[in-house]
Amino acid sequence: MSYSTDFREKVLSFIEFGGKIKEACQLYSISHCSINRWKNNKKATGSVSRKPRPNSPYKINDDELKKFIQQYPDAYLNEIAAHFNVTDSGISKALSRLKITRKKSRHSMQKEM
Repeated sequence: MSYSTDFREKVLSFIEFGGKIKEACQLYSISHCSINRWKNNKKATGSVSRKPRPNSPYKINDDELKKFIQQYPDAYLNEIAAHFNVTDSGISKALSRLKITRKKSRHSMQKEM
Protein backbone atom coordinates (compact mmCIF):
# COMPACT_ATOMS: atom_id res chain seq x y z
CA MET A 1 0.00 0.00 0.00
CA SER A 2 1.35 3.41 -0.87
CA TYR A 3 1.32 6.55 1.23
CA SER A 4 -1.42 9.13 0.71
CA THR A 5 -0.75 12.39 -1.08
CA ASP A 6 -1.45 14.36 2.10
CA PHE A 7 1.15 12.40 4.03
CA ARG A 8 3.74 12.86 1.28
CA GLU A 9 3.15 16.62 1.22
CA LYS A 10 3.36 16.76 5.01
CA VAL A 11 6.77 15.04 5.01
CA LEU A 12 8.12 17.25 2.22
CA SER A 13 6.88 20.42 3.92
CA PHE A 14 8.68 19.31 7.10
CA ILE A 15 11.90 19.10 5.10
CA GLU A 16 11.28 22.41 3.31
CA PHE A 17 10.87 24.23 6.64
CA GLY A 18 14.29 23.17 7.87
CA GLY A 19 13.88 19.57 8.93
CA LYS A 20 16.50 17.06 7.88
CA ILE A 21 15.73 13.94 5.89
CA LYS A 22 17.15 11.74 8.65
CA GLU A 23 14.83 13.39 11.22
CA ALA A 24 11.84 12.95 8.92
CA CYS A 25 12.71 9.27 8.48
CA GLN A 26 12.71 8.71 12.21
CA LEU A 27 9.69 10.91 12.92
CA TYR A 28 7.43 9.44 10.22
CA SER A 29 8.95 5.91 10.10
CA ILE A 30 9.71 5.94 6.39
CA SER A 31 12.85 5.36 4.37
CA HIS A 32 15.06 8.09 2.95
CA CYS A 33 14.68 6.49 -0.49
CA SER A 34 10.95 7.23 -0.41
CA ILE A 35 11.56 10.84 0.53
CA ASN A 36 14.14 11.27 -2.24
CA ARG A 37 11.76 9.68 -4.74
CA TRP A 38 8.96 12.05 -3.67
CA LYS A 39 11.27 15.07 -3.94
CA ASN A 40 12.39 14.05 -7.44
CA ASN A 41 8.81 13.42 -8.46
CA LYS A 42 7.77 16.85 -7.19
CA LYS A 43 10.62 18.51 -9.13
CA ALA A 44 9.78 16.66 -12.33
CA THR A 45 5.99 16.83 -12.32
CA GLY A 46 5.12 19.37 -9.64
CA SER A 47 3.02 16.82 -7.80
CA VAL A 48 3.72 14.16 -5.20
CA SER A 49 0.70 12.02 -6.01
CA ARG A 50 1.32 8.44 -6.97
CA LYS A 51 1.35 7.35 -10.57
CA PRO A 52 -1.62 5.34 -11.80
CA ARG A 53 -0.91 1.70 -12.47
CA PRO A 54 -1.10 0.75 -16.11
CA ASN A 55 -3.83 -1.72 -16.92
CA SER A 56 -2.12 -4.05 -19.32
CA PRO A 57 -4.29 -6.00 -21.74
CA TYR A 58 -4.74 -9.71 -21.33
CA LYS A 59 -2.45 -11.96 -23.36
CA ILE A 60 -5.24 -14.35 -24.17
CA ASN A 61 -8.03 -13.20 -26.43
CA ASP A 62 -11.32 -14.17 -24.79
CA ASP A 63 -13.14 -14.95 -28.03
CA GLU A 64 -10.33 -17.18 -29.29
CA LEU A 65 -10.21 -19.03 -25.98
CA LYS A 66 -13.98 -19.64 -26.03
CA LYS A 67 -13.76 -20.85 -29.62
CA PHE A 68 -10.87 -23.20 -28.77
CA ILE A 69 -12.79 -24.61 -25.77
CA GLN A 70 -15.83 -25.26 -27.96
CA GLN A 71 -13.70 -27.04 -30.58
CA TYR A 72 -11.69 -29.06 -28.04
CA PRO A 73 -13.83 -29.48 -24.91
CA ASP A 74 -11.67 -32.32 -23.53
CA ALA A 75 -8.34 -30.52 -23.88
CA TYR A 76 -6.17 -30.35 -20.78
CA LEU A 77 -4.99 -27.03 -19.39
CA ASN A 78 -1.42 -27.66 -20.50
CA GLU A 79 -2.60 -28.35 -24.06
CA ILE A 80 -4.61 -25.13 -24.11
CA ALA A 81 -1.65 -23.24 -22.64
CA ALA A 82 0.68 -24.65 -25.30
CA HIS A 83 -1.73 -23.55 -28.03
CA PHE A 84 -1.85 -19.96 -26.71
CA ASN A 85 1.84 -19.95 -25.68
CA VAL A 86 1.11 -19.07 -22.03
CA THR A 87 1.33 -20.86 -18.69
CA ASP A 88 -1.22 -23.26 -17.23
CA SER A 89 -2.04 -20.83 -14.45
CA GLY A 90 -2.68 -18.11 -17.05
CA ILE A 91 -5.25 -20.31 -18.75
CA SER A 92 -6.79 -21.19 -15.40
CA LYS A 93 -7.15 -17.50 -14.51
CA ALA A 94 -8.58 -16.68 -17.92
CA LEU A 95 -11.15 -19.46 -17.60
CA SER A 96 -12.17 -18.29 -14.14
CA ARG A 97 -12.41 -14.71 -15.44
CA LEU A 98 -14.77 -15.97 -18.17
CA LYS A 99 -16.64 -18.14 -15.63
CA ILE A 100 -15.88 -21.32 -17.57
CA THR A 101 -15.50 -24.42 -15.44
CA ARG A 102 -13.45 -27.40 -16.53
CA LYS A 103 -15.15 -29.90 -14.23
CA LYS A 104 -17.16 -32.59 -15.90
CA SER A 105 -20.73 -33.05 -14.77
CA ARG A 106 -21.96 -36.45 -13.59
CA HIS A 107 -24.55 -36.43 -16.34
CA SER A 108 -21.92 -36.32 -19.07
CA MET A 109 -19.82 -38.95 -17.28
CA GLN A 110 -22.76 -41.35 -17.11
CA LYS A 111 -23.43 -40.82 -20.81
CA GLU A 112 -19.90 -41.89 -21.68
CA MET A 113 -20.12 -45.03 -19.51
